Amino acid sequence: NYPTNVVAADPNIFVGEDAVINWDAVQDRSHRGYNVYCNGEKVNTSTIAGTTYTISGLEYNMEGYAITVTAVYDEGESVASEPAMVYVSGEGVLEGYVYELDGITTIADAAIEITGVDEFGDAQTYSTVADANGYFTSEVLAGSYGVMASKEGYQDAMAFGINVAYDGTATASIIMTEVYT
Repeated sequence: NYPTNVVAADPNIFVGEDAVINWDAVQDRSHRGYNVYCNGEKVNTSTIAGTTYTISGLEYNMEGYAITVTAVYDEGESVASEPAMVYVSGEGVLEGYVYELDGITTIADAAIEITGVDEFGDAQTYSTVADANGYFTSEVLAGSYGVMASKEGYQDAMAFGINVAYDGTATASIIMTEVYT
């Protein structure tokens, strides 16, 4: 008998989070416990008595980690279970400048709203403010974003389609038009 219904409590995690794996117990009194494998490599140091195991330290991998479980018997191990997949995303940096229409003069203190979706397709929103030099920066989850700059006396301005890679830096330039009254 081998473990069945192997699942990750959350198959979509981020760098630094743990992957919690659960499975159904084998219906055989002669088993001694379980072993857990991540991409074919055993991750537990001693036989697991229960039906839950936590894997820490997984690195970025959007292709996914295949987690399998075997039952341990006096005679050896069972075949591996069907895999549970765990995907690991992380953060990158989105930075840029806010400029006047001339593309040279920076605008200080513009409110920056970053919206988009992470690599799992979940909506994300971040807010920051441009500094005295018109520069803004924000750590964001890897994904695709748009940036909107707002400031009194200027029309709101946006930049779209900014892709932020894990552990990378993406840059956006926002050009705002002054409003004369």
